[in-house]
Amino acid sequence: MVRTRDRRALPPLDERPQLSDPTAPLTPRAKTSAIIVTSPQLPTASQHTPPPPAGVVQSAPATYPATRYRSTPIKRKACSIPLTLLPMRSASTGKRRRLTSQVLPLLQDELHGRWYSYGNFLADFVHYGPWALSDTQAIDLLALLSQDSPNKGITYDTITDNYCCTPPGFADRVFSAWFCDLGNAILRVSQLNLEACNNSTVASALAKAGDTLRLTAQCPSEHIQENLTHGSPDTTPTPEGLSWISCRNSTLRGLGNSQIRPDFVLTSNSVAPTWSTILVVGEHHSVGKTEEAAKLQLASYVEQVFIAQPFRMAIIGILTSNSGTSLRLWRFDRAGAVGSLNLNYSSTASSGSLASVVQCLYSLTTSELQATWFHTRSVSWAGPKKPDWCTVGPTNEEDATAEVLLNKRIFTAGGIVSRGTCVWEGTLQATSRVVAVKYSWQSTKRTSEAEVYSVAYSKGVVGLPKLISHDEYGDVHTLVRRGLTPCTLRDHDMPTLPEKSAIDAYTMFVTGSNRSFTRLVLGTIGKPISDPSLSPLQIARSLLAGVIAHASLFFQGGILHRDVSINNIIAITSPLATVPGTPPTIDGEFLYTPGTDLYGCLIDLDYAVVVTEQDTSGIPERTGTYPFIAIAILRGKAPHRYRHDLESFLYVLLWVACYPVASTQSSILPAPPEDVHQQDCWPSNDPLKAWSCESEAIVASLKCANIVSSEDIFEELLERFRPGFERFKYAAREMRLALWEWQYTGKCMVETEGTGTEESTARAGRRRGRNPGKALGAGDVRIGVSNWEGFCDIRSIFEELVHGLERDVTVTSGQYGEHAFYK
Repeated sequence: MVRTRDRRALPPLDERPQLSDPTAPLTPRAKTSAIIVTSPQLPTASQHTPPPPAGVVQSAPATYPATRYRSTPIKRKACSIPLTLLPMRSASTGKRRRLTSQVLPLLQDELHGRWYSYGNFLADFVHYGPWALSDTQAIDLLALLSQDSPNKGITYDTITDNYCCTPPGFADRVFSAWFCDLGNAILRVSQLNLEACNNSTVASALAKAGDTLRLTAQCPSEHIQENLTHGSPDTTPTPEGLSWISCRNSTLRGLGNSQIRPDFVLTSNSVAPTWSTILVVGEHHSVGKTEEAAKLQLASYVEQVFIAQPFRMAIIGILTSNSGTSLRLWRFDRAGAVGSLNLNYSSTASSGSLASVVQCLYSLTTSELQATWFHTRSVSWAGPKKPDWCTVGPTNEEDATAEVLLNKRIFTAGGIVSRGTCVWEGTLQATSRVVAVKYSWQSTKRTSEAEVYSVAYSKGVVGLPKLISHDEYGDVHTLVRRGLTPCTLRDHDMPTLPEKSAIDAYTMFVTGSNRSFTRLVLGTIGKPISDPSLSPLQIARSLLAGVIAHASLFFQGGILHRDVSINNIIAITSPLATVPGTPPTIDGEFLYTPGTDLYGCLIDLDYAVVVTEQDTSGIPERTGTYPFIAIAILRGKAPHRYRHDLESFLYVLLWVACYPVASTQSSILPAPPEDVHQQDCWPSNDPLKAWSCESEAIVASLKCANIVSSEDIFEELLERFRPGFERFKYAAREMRLALWEWQYTGKCMVETEGTGTEESTARAGRRRGRNPGKALGAGDVRIGVSNWEGFCDIRSIFEELVHGLERDVTVTSGQYGEHAFYK
């Protein structure tokens, strides 16, 4: 049956809104590790940055051209799989686990080409500080070990005048227990446990970085350095102390996956270890497992530590052999992994590295070295009794420095080579205003998110959170890797190169993959629209606010968002105060209906770019949150355009209407069709699972076949909607037509998208009724329907959805709770 819709009358062509004049492209981020100076409207980071250690390179090599950042087509990352998945309808299953089998292949892709072995690893990453033992001290420590703990395998050979190490066996359980005993013997013999003052500082940092205590305060860097070096009189020592433990038969709790169990770890709490107390992770190379598989398993532990400890800059992993006395150390950061060469700890003879391994195990337990693994410039690792605060610079509310207390973590992203985004709910101490504090590792070649916000504000964009402060704290190459060039060889990904070629290759790698640790303090905070506590009306209002903000960003600011997702649209309890009473106009037409209140915000401009409709056809970088990426972007067939973000809004609507799957939903679902293919399209307990788990090609094909081409299969998905979301079905049907309807026939199809060269003017696609058969231009949502007209269609659909739900609430008072919010 052919579906038709009422079309509103259109103004004459010369009265229709046009995109504002092309905005000058933003300049690339400065190629330095120093604090970035943003636009005059924004406060910048404090200038009392402590000098780097002597000999550290001050900036990354600046060999790349000053052009807008380009990258390879979109590929999935581990951060694309949420940490806490939504509950299933069966109460017995609880929350869905973030399965290791799903994450490991993505971690492998993230780290491909980013494993670097380094001959000077120990000297440059472990023994470079005053905490390091000298060779003589290491031999003295071995002498004490051989006398105090002969059962630990350390013996003295009087014939060769060497110390030897002989593990009792290399089976997984035996070796892990022995290695922990050896590490704890070094702790005991060297009496490091007496330095509780120093170690407790790091232990407090670990606990406060996780979810076990009220979360961190922040303080100026000079206070931090004093605390880390001399300890704080207010710190509370951890009674359990530092210890090596085997985790093969125990579970690590916390924000990380409790099903993942390292073979051994160094923890600050041996009685009740959690991922938030882990300092070092270890993997014993099991029999039958390849070295690459063992490295990847080690990486999965590292990801869990990054998740539980968002202020970790680097994590040490130890990979031990199952066939002999050798091990390797790997140091992971947000750009990859740098590792040592194989260390043979069989003896102290010329061919052995036993003394080096003992030196290493000693250094790993010192608080001074551990402190270098944490971000400390804005976060205080002082004890829980000490007031915690941070300086965020002048704000628009008060002409004085403000202090922020971090209250709770509200979002954490997974992955290793990723932004590692973590968002906290905080409080401005001076005004008690609740704010959002966002930390992330942003690409140094991408325009900074704060600068995109600045451009948006200067253009009068509505529907965005207010930016209070922006700070940058250094990049991976200069800060985390100390400006070094660890390029002895690249593991397995390419043959060993001559030294000069290896340095050149690593330099290119750094300039393309370097990341800077940044913080944004935002004045608006809310719940993502995927929050199960939100009502249908709250979600609908947020979607309306999100699509209006997205249009304002594009048509007023000349900025394309490129990452519309369930986490980047938030619901707020009161309308945005910054929205003008009279809506802004785009060439004479209102952006939204006068009197509309925006109960939501569009957030996360990290992937946004300043563009015009003309140059949207030339952006090869493809971004987005995986389940919500448009079909053409998944296929790599087109550059990212405005219509692709509108398509993402449909996928967001479908997602929030389906999840979480209600426990009573199975009783109202229709009987499964006889066609086996259709039975598998939308599983009743997880309808859109394939959108997160399958490859780009499969997800694109599924969306094309089941959303666009087949109306019957699409209707089956609508039957999976949660109770209370009946009105969302009509909105979903209308959005499908608005995006893909062919010449108003009621039939939908994916139209071919042009490269943009066929329509190079800023007015491309602003008229209806173009000749059929042409490819979609840069300014088209559908053939004959411009970007502005497509937005007006989607906005009207969301407005009708909101008005219908508001009428329902009025008729059935209190049906959704929080009555005052809806009035």
